[in-house]
Amino acid sequence: VAPGFELLVQPDFLQSSSRLARKQTQWLLNSRLPFASIASGMFALTRIRPEGAASTRVVVSSQRDAFGEVGVLEIPAGAAMVVQPRSLAGVVKPAGVPVQITRHWRLGSLHAWLTLQLRYLVFHGPCRLVIKGCRGVRAEEAQPGQPRLINQSATLGFSANLEYRTTRCETFVAYLRGKEGLFNDLFA
Repeated sequence: VAPGFELLVQPDFLQSSSRLARKQTQWLLNSRLPFASIASGMFALTRIRPEGAASTRVVVSSQRDAFGEVGVLEIPAGAAMVVQPRSLAGVVKPAGVPVQITRHWRLGSLHAWLTLQLRYLVFHGPCRLVIKGCRGVRAEEAQPGQPRLINQSATLGFSANLEYRTTRCETFVAYLRGKEGLFNDLFA
């Protein structure tokens, strides 16, 4: 964590940090979104700031899930990312500046009601998101004219400028046998 920045991380993902770093408790990720902060597990966070002009080294790792892995996603200024709240382990952001998060409701969409994905949280840069996933965190790029289908349970987030919708899984028999979810996410 560089000087002028701070890390907000779930305490059970904080494996180690420099002794000289300043550590405090921050109760909510964003005070304007208390219910979203609590629902995502981003409450009672550990805030780590470097002391002085030197960076501080922090190791973030899942301590409860043997298959859990983390990845860091850089969101530059002017960019935005939709993130599933369940996949967020921490945020590196400018010190003293709240994380910029906007809410987007999709109440007029039948698919939103079928999948109960009525609200999306969009994180705006500049920040770095610490994303957690089971058995890996992987980024895929949608190519022009070649939409990508991803299992809904595997989607951790997506760029806010992508076309997004849900679609029924291709093989209904796999759903009936409990091998696949009923819906996939489609990105273009």
